[in-house]
Amino acid sequence: MQTKPLTRFFLTLLISNILYIPFVLAKDVKILTPAALAKTAQHKTYVGVVPYYRLNNKIYILLGRVTKDSRKVDAGVYADFGAAVKINDITILQKAVNVLNQDTMGKLKFSEQELIKSGKVVHKQVEPDHDVYYIFYKVSQQQFLKIKKFNVPHARLKASSLANTNLEKDQFVWFSLDGLLLNAPDEFDSQRKFDVNTIDGKQVSINLRKYFILDCLQNPELPDLMKSI
Repeated sequence: MQTKPLTRFFLTLLISNILYIPFVLAKDVKILTPAALAKTAQHKTYVGVVPYYRLNNKIYILLGRVTKDSRKVDAGVYADFGAAVKINDITILQKAVNVLNQDTMGKLKFSEQELIKSGKVVHKQVEPDHDVYYIFYKVSQQQFLKIKKFNVPHARLKASSLANTNLEKDQFVWFSLDGLLLNAPDEFDSQRKFDVNTIDGKQVSINLRKYFILDCLQNPELPDLMKSI
């Protein structure tokens, strides 16, 4: 029995949609690994590292406060550990390794291979020639305890005499990722603080860096990344 042209059209459309759905779903849940960042930047690029730790089935992320007495526009706000990557210089992955080591004054050191093994990436293409990457890096219990015991004033004093040390951050705190996602403002306001719990169960009132909110917390890839970690 021959099928009518209209029937054949709807059958073709149905089959096409069935074949297309898995491709869309696979694309939606695809999470980059840090290995994809073992390349040099070809245009404007930013890479940030977000150390995370699981405690009692909850995810906490480590953020640093930009030194309050600095002259920077975002002095006193919390942010990831990141920096712009120079074009055709070291790889994006190498920059991530360097900046976390420098920003934490050597308290969080890891190799590129360790980052590849324990990291996941969210990516945002702000413009055709502007990429932003955030690497979520799982810290070990040993690294977590080391950061908790971190004497920041003493470390800053010691680090001030060393070369290649960044004194941009003056405080390091583990925040509830769920709390940040729930309470962070949808529209950035540099004067607006919001409450969030720390890993010690304390509720604190903080400001976040504008681009960390826009490019990381509001990144549509973040919910899938959270499921994967």
